Amino acid sequence: MYLKILQGFHKLTEREMELFTEIIETHIRIMNRYDKELADKTYLGTESRREMMKKLGMDNHVFRNYIYKFKGLGLIRAEDGQINPLYMPDYSRSEVHITITCQP
Repeated sequence: MYLKILQGFHKLTEREMELFTEIIETHIRIMNRYDKELADKTYLGTESRREMMKKLGMDNHVFRNYIYKFKGLGLIRAEDGQINPLYMPDYSRSEVHITITCQP
């Protein structure tokens, strides 16, 4: 639902949103279980990728193409491989706040 609200900004297809949602949820699961630093390092690691590919029924080639596209769109930062904070919901509270800032 969170990514559907932001669809006007990222223009992802349903399948792309499904994968990007899984990526975000994987990051959050690792972060909640361990810490943010470990989540930042491992959310796209081999084990996590295998789980996501199996769950979504895609092969490694297709998965890598999507990651490449997400980097090109700025959803995942190319310089450090982290999820762009603009697309990372804050689940530390019981509600999600969305702030949209327009720059001239």
